[in-house]
Amino acid sequence: MMVFSRDVDALYKEIRARGAIIEMAPTRMPWGLREMHVADPDGNTIRFATGVDD
Repeated sequence: MMVFSRDVDALYKEIRARGAIIEMAPTRMPWGLREMHVADPDGNTIRFATGVDD
């Protein structure tokens, strides 16, 4: 599942502080998104992203 956020970096800081399982910290992807991957309690990956303006 992909969830879009206004600021994936701020979201990363918030959920990391709450003990979330971060699979990939926010990273700029070649397809124009800055995204991170987080595992839910069942081990499913949820992708969070913010669009990148060039």
